[in-house]
Amino acid sequence: MDEEISKWILEFLLRQPIDERIINGILSSLPLKDDDNRLKKTLLLRKIEFEVSNAAISEKLLDLLEIIEELDHREGKSALDSMKAAYCAVAVDCTVRFLDEKVEHNGKYFEAVKRVWRERVCKIEGLASDESKEKMVQIEAALWDSNACGKLSGMNTRNEALKLIRVYLAEEWRSLGPTFLELVAEKAGNVLEGLRSDGGVGGGAVGSANPVRQSAAIGGRNFVYYR
Repeated sequence: MDEEISKWILEFLLRQPIDERIINGILSSLPLKDDDNRLKKTLLLRKIEFEVSNAAISEKLLDLLEIIEELDHREGKSALDSMKAAYCAVAVDCTVRFLDEKVEHNGKYFEAVKRVWRERVCKIEGLASDESKEKMVQIEAALWDSNACGKLSGMNTRNEALKLIRVYLAEEWRSLGPTFLELVAEKAGNVLEGLRSDGGVGGGAVGSANPVRQSAAIGGRNFVYYR
C-alpha cells in the first residue's frame, strides 16, 4: 500500500475508539515514514488518552509529554499552557504518592523528588512554568517541613492530574484539526449537497454517458467525484 494512503488511514484510525491491540497490529503492518511529526503526535496523544482512560498516572506520561514538546520545539512551536499545567500536575502526583506524613520516613519520597524534579522537570525548559517553579518549592519543603508535608499529602493530586491531562488533550486535538480522510469526506459531502441543490443529482438516467463530475484539491492531491 502507498505510504501516503497508509498515513491517512492510520491518522483516521488513531482518532477512533479502537482496541489498542488492533492499533498495534495496524502499526506493524502498514508502511510508514518516520519523518511525519503530525502522525507521531497523533500516536503520542492516543497513548496519553489510553493511559488516562485507565485512570493511570505514571512517569510514562511525563515521557510522552516530553516527546511531544520536543516535536513541537523542532517545528518552532512553544508548548501549550495546558500542556505545561498537565506536565506539572503529573510530576506532582508521581512524587506525592511516595510522601509519608512523618518526615523521617520519606526515603522513597526523597528518591522521587530527585528523579522526577531535580533530574527531569528542572531540565525541561520548554515545559517550565511559574506554577511548576512554585510546586518545586513546596515539593522540596516537604522533605524537611512536617507542615508542608501535611499540606501536600492532603491534596488529591491524582484527580487534578487526570483533569488537567484531559483539558490538554482536548486543546491539542482541536489544534490538530480533522484528519485528512475527514476533510475528504466533508468536501465530498459538500460537493454532493451542492449538486442536489442545483438539481444535478437524482434526476439523471442510470448509466448516463455524462456523469456529474466535480474535483477538489485537498492536501496537494486532486480528487474527482462522480455521480
